[in-house]
Amino acid sequence: MKKGLSQTLYLIVVAVVLLVLALVLLSIFGGGIAPIVNLSDAKSICATEASASCAATHSLPPTWTAKTKFTKLNSADANADWYSCLDLGVTAPVPC
Repeated sequence: MKKGLSQTLYLIVVAVVLLVLALVLLSIFGGGIAPIVNLSDAKSICATEASASCAATHSLPPTWTAKTKFTKLNSADANADWYSCLDLGVTAPVPC
């Protein structure tokens, strides 16, 4: 009986230690993973947002002119400019 209980406690302690280690690693490296995309992906995301917004509200998304993090084109340069969908030259859908 005592051996089974000690094994269970050992497994629980190991699981908690692994969980804490995983959380520490995610905390350290999680900030470095930013949603930065290349130019073609950024334009595609902008076009998709514009189409969906135009179909639903008959207007462009409110973030159309906002310089957003996901359209930062040069991830190697921390001081690189951020761009809006308008800056990227994405053509708005015709009905909007």
